[in-house]
Amino acid sequence: MDVTEIAIRDVSTGAVVAACASTDIAGYHGRSGYGLMEAAALLNDDHLLVAVNADGDGEDHLLLSARRLHWQADVDYGIDMTQNAVAATDGQGRWLTNGPDAMLRLWKLPDRFTNEIPGQLDLW
Repeated sequence: MDVTEIAIRDVSTGAVVAACASTDIAGYHGRSGYGLMEAAALLNDDHLLVAVNADGDGEDHLLLSARRLHWQADVDYGIDMTQNAVAATDGQGRWLTNGPDAMLRLWKLPDRFTNEIPGQLDLW
């Protein structure tokens, strides 16, 4: 599925709070020619995880600001992700992935991060 835009909307009015074109995520300086895919997960009030096309059949995940849709970090799991590999969980900064090994993994944002998120993080 080709996604042309991503938007955060106000539930009560439907008004767009933040939006960006699928090939122009502010602050993202990754490879050229990327585009948003249909997989995404709202992690908490501040962060959104989106999938972008990767080389081959998989996807890469980017952490975006949920308020402005600006790039925050690349998420590197240490393994490739298959298409539609991300799902939201409880809104507390956690999400699930399903990689090519068919293993379901639970991830959590660190309390603080810079431009890189380390591999799988301790949950407790």
